[in-house]
This record gives sequence, C-alpha cells and structure tokens, in this order.
Amino acid sequence: MLVPLLTLTPAALLPSGCGCQRHVYPALRASPAVLPLLRAPPVRCGLFDNIFGATRPDEDEAGKFSRHLDLEPGGFPLGVLVAGLGDDALEAAAVAIEAVWSGAEGEPLKHVPIVALAEGDLGRGVTLRSLLAALGERDSVLPDKAARVTVPLVLLSGFSTVQTSLAVRRLRALGLVGGASGREPPMFAVAVPNSLDKSLRMLCEEIEGDHRARQARAKPQ
Repeated sequence: MLVPLLTLTPAALLPSGCGCQRHVYPALRASPAVLPLLRAPPVRCGLFDNIFGATRPDEDEAGKFSRHLDLEPGGFPLGVLVAGLGDDALEAAAVAIEAVWSGAEGEPLKHVPIVALAEGDLGRGVTLRSLLAALGERDSVLPDKAARVTVPLVLLSGFSTVQTSLAVRRLRALGLVGGASGREPPMFAVAVPNSLDKSLRMLCEEIEGDHRARQARAKPQ
C-alpha cells in the first residue's frame, strides 16, 4: 500500500562511519542556502518513478511505490545522497541545490548537507537509515573510494514536492553525466519510510531497474 512519510526521531537513527578524507565543496560552504519548507500541491509521483507527473501505480504494484504527494515535507532529515558523479559534477550540483534553497534575494536560509557515497556504503548492512543519520558528519566529504554505480544516483531527503521538482529541473538542466560509462545522466529518488531499512545496494538496484523500465517505455515503437 501507499505509505505516508513518518517523522524520524534521533533515537531511531543509527550512526554510520565513512572512512573519508575531509574535503569541502567551496561553492557549498561559501554560501549554504535553503528555502523554507512548503506544503506542496498534489503531484502524483512514486519513489522510483518520474517525479514530474507519474500516474498512480497499478494495484499489484502497491507497496513497491509511494506517491510524493503522500510525503510530509521535513519529516526526514534534510540532505542529498549522491553516487556516480565526479568532483566537478558534485560542485555543480551543490550550486544548483543551493539555488533552490535560497531566499527571495538569494540570501542563504539553511544549509543542505550533500553526501558523496563511498564504496563501503554499498556493503552489506549499510541502510538508508544509517546514511541519513550521518548526513551532518559526512557533509561535503569526498570519500577515498567513491561508490561505483552503473547509473548516477541523486537521492533527496526532507524536500517538499515543490522543492524536489525544482531541484531535479535544475540538476537536469546542468546536463550532468557519470556512472560506469561516464555518459549516463543521473536518476532521482526521494527517501520514504519503506526504504529506510533497505541496504543502499538494494535500493540502487531497485531504482535502476525502474529507471531502465521507464526508459524502455519512453522509446518510440
């Protein structure tokens, strides 16, 4: 069934180390910025589906997907998990996200942690819950060994529907590519309750599977 967003308490979050070198993205640290959380208008969207107007999933798919309109903005810790993008692409992504979370005059309002996922994050037992718990300590840190994924991943947490749509539009407009081939545009996902205790590896496989299926449907017959 479709699951509404649940509020995470600090006690529910588990710590996770990363074994990374400290590296600060200049653009992100220079002027961290955030837009106040908004309650978004209804937009049909699944966790692993096109966030610009996906149709409601079939009954037999209920439980695999959660509509973004069911999510409460701010229920999850604010941040972004990224895999499969190079250093320059991460810098550009930080600037784009910063632009989403800025005031009317462009002034910074809140900092959005951005975590570059490490190879170890794809190991057994590393869940989305543990990674979200470590957003603050791993913010703007480049890992010694980056997570290797076939398709780049950008996973948003704590964004409203409006902010999610704007962030994805801005990131897509950059034309970012990466992944195993170095030519794949990123796929996007939103953190939801039924994904919290799944391993990152499993989530990447599920998201990529849906991403590939959507690409196949979009191809002209």
